[in-house]
Amino acid sequence: PRKKKRLRLKLENMNGTDSQSMDKRRVAIVGCGTVAGDIDDDAKKRHIYGHAKAISMVKQLELTACCDRDENRLRTFAGRWKVPVQYLDLQEMLHKEQIDILVIATPTKTHYENVLLALSSDVKAIFCEKPITFDLLQGIKLVKKAEESGKLLIVNYARRWDEFYAECKNLLESGELGR
Repeated sequence: PRKKKRLRLKLENMNGTDSQSMDKRRVAIVGCGTVAGDIDDDAKKRHIYGHAKAISMVKQLELTACCDRDENRLRTFAGRWKVPVQYLDLQEMLHKEQIDILVIATPTKTHYENVLLALSSDVKAIFCEKPITFDLLQGIKLVKKAEESGKLLIVNYARRWDEFYAECKNLLESGELGR
């Protein structure tokens, strides 16, 4: 709850507005694979796991652009989620689009380069899939560069704070389960 409040305040300050008068934030996704858009196709899932679905459910967010090196995957994703602008090159998307929040849903081996590109652009906030990198020193460099640039860098460990998982943790710690 405290972290959510801090994040909300930082997002509100991106344009110096309060939460009641916030305009829609322009969101772009790089990496149009399973975690970006298809993971919620499993009817057995109780929660939202995919980025595009989560974005579509927040009225203050609008998915305005997407990027993937695989043209077929890019077109399929864009069609399904009604994304108006598509790119095969992240650098081109960052140069041409006004992006408030960039979601990085690419393979981990590309995170370092993609986050660096985003930090060097006009993007205000970066939401990167976990892990941020395979290399600790690279991760530290990215965090420092984000702090220096004043940009918000978030790594997707959000499930840890979901109510469902907190309940599971409490049940396990209470001794009601697992004995």
